[in-house]
Amino acid sequence: MNIDKLDQKILNILEKDSRSALKEMAIKTGVSTGTVTNRIKKLLTLKIIKKFTISLNHRKLGYDILAILLIETKYQQTEEVAKKIAKYPEVIKLYVCTGGVYDIIALVKSQNMEDYSIFKQKKVSQLPDIEKVKDLMITDEID
Repeated sequence: MNIDKLDQKILNILEKDSRSALKEMAIKTGVSTGTVTNRIKKLLTLKIIKKFTISLNHRKLGYDILAILLIETKYQQTEEVAKKIAKYPEVIKLYVCTGGVYDIIALVKSQNMEDYSIFKQKKVSQLPDIEKVKDLMITDEID
């Protein structure tokens, strides 16, 4: 990868706030706005920056339940199962893991406990190739 300290500074700024103004980033990094623009284009081309996005407060949007699902799959079925789970609208973020008991970690949202139970028990747990599902309820989020 062809990134240097300037690229890393720009990435750190964008990671905290992807809406940071080019001029503000130029001041913080000590380079011109043109340089910042060119560096961001390079980082996009290299796919180091995948996309610009926002971080939502799901509870303020009516999702009272936030949880982490820890999912164990049958041998060599993780990718297939992960693709199915990722399609559910309840899934905010999904990770495929190695080296532990659980193969998939999913951050999920639900409007209430009843909807969450239906999602976990009837959608996820009933998928073929699922061995075990454990959940952790999120009580607070620290920025």
